[in-house]
Amino acid sequence: MSPTNRPDGGHGTATGGTYEVRFHQEPRRAESRNPERSRGLERDGRTLLGLCYTCAMETIEPGFEPLEGWKPVNPRTTALIIVDMQYATGSRDAGIGKIWQEQGRSDLIEYRFGRLERLVVPNVRKLLDFFRENGLRVLYVTYGSEVADFSDLPPLVRRIARPTNNRAGAREHEILDELKPLANEVVLNKITANAFDSSSIDVVLRGWHTDYLVFVGVSTHACVDSTARAAADRGYKCVLVEDATAGASDRLHNAALENFGAVFGRVEKTDGIIDEMGTQLRRQRIPSVHSDRFS
Repeated sequence: MSPTNRPDGGHGTATGGTYEVRFHQEPRRAESRNPERSRGLERDGRTLLGLCYTCAMETIEPGFEPLEGWKPVNPRTTALIIVDMQYATGSRDAGIGKIWQEQGRSDLIEYRFGRLERLVVPNVRKLLDFFRENGLRVLYVTYGSEVADFSDLPPLVRRIARPTNNRAGAREHEILDELKPLANEVVLNKITANAFDSSSIDVVLRGWHTDYLVFVGVSTHACVDSTARAAADRGYKCVLVEDATAGASDRLHNAALENFGAVFGRVEKTDGIIDEMGTQLRRQRIPSVHSDRFS
């Protein structure tokens, strides 16, 4: 690898003559960050991914080759993955919403639950209706303890699940009424942020011969992102639906989407992915993959 210089003073490295990895400075972030922490990220005259800089890959002719078959989405081999749309995480009157009310965190409440009520739940519902009407696969993922004392959870998850009473049998563990699964739709519980670590999701998806996964739910920067990235690592073609996901803040939500879209998969809006899949269904004129499911 040989060093290269940019006209704006940045630095990068080129490999193989086909593409260049460039490191970009973001001055506005740098001004608001702690310089003591950023100094430790210096390497050979350039600052790596850290608090005041981001690392992005830019292409030079011919650049990174696009991954084969990532667009358009093939409905025949696609599943909708609905992540953690439960009362513990998705209702202002239960779980984390109730805790924030007790703490007087109206800012967090209005951002997260305002977004969920106004945007996310309606869009997840729209996607659900589309998948169901076309006989396509739907899979729900939940998180929470499967025992009363939360002893089955790792500490990272237990510290969230216990205060929100997210355990099997509790109202907080249930999926929101507006998005309830049908009797023949799969619901898998996980006890880690990443569903591939603690559920049979991979077995189910491979049994369905699934290639494409469309992710919706909460939280964008936690369980949605963690599960989608794990799926990408396993060879699935993944789409995060921007307006059918929510985080704890715009900053966290947008950062997760930007990172995912740069490295791991696609980021789309609800109407866009429905239009794309609808077009493919009309072109292929395929029957439902299991047309008797809703008869």
